[in-house]
Amino acid sequence: MNWRLLRRILIPVLIMLLIFAGKALAADYTLDLYTHAEKGWGDSAEAETNPGPTIHLVGGDTITLILTATDDNLYHRMFIDLNNNSVLNSWEVYSELFINLTGDVNIKASFELEASDAGTYIYRDSYFPENWGMIVVTAAPGKPWFAFRVDPFYIFGLGMTVIMVGYFGVYLPFKAYKYAKLRHKMTDIDARAWAKVILNPDGPIRPMQIDIDNARRKLLKKKRQ
Repeated sequence: MNWRLLRRILIPVLIMLLIFAGKALAADYTLDLYTHAEKGWGDSAEAETNPGPTIHLVGGDTITLILTATDDNLYHRMFIDLNNNSVLNSWEVYSELFINLTGDVNIKASFELEASDAGTYIYRDSYFPENWGMIVVTAAPGKPWFAFRVDPFYIFGLGMTVIMVGYFGVYLPFKAYKYAKLRHKMTDIDARAWAKVILNPDGPIRPMQIDIDNARRKLLKKKRQ
């Protein structure tokens, strides 16, 4: 077996597995969201409703909302109403202002949210708090034990574990097996030579099996000493 070639294949595969195993559990989304003071929120222009569309996320997901106003000359600001009191509190997350000015000048806002705790959250327009919608976050599935972590100590420990297991659990047993097989083969050759040359030098060219067995026993006894 070509161990050098095998290492060149397995190490990159293992690294990619660790990286993608962790990243596959979360996703990044971009969603266009439109609002109108009199109509509410919508996922397309002229399709606003109140309440607006429900946004579904899984824990660990990151969503970027592109916010656009469809009415004229009215400011809007989206915020997550954590206590559902229809008031933008200083500790709640909110977007930049966005507005559609007369003359085809539409100033949009980009609002990035990261889903952490599972639950149902209310989003509103701080200027028109009666316009609202829901964000539903479901719990993320448990990460597999090999999922990638950014912690360097975890990476180092996992890498050393893989190396030690591969060396002591695969490489050394394989080398021991090869050595034992070679030693058995060499012992058999030595026994035949011993039986032919020393035990029965005047005998036939091919030594008898009993001579080979006697020579092997003596040879192994001599090697133990």
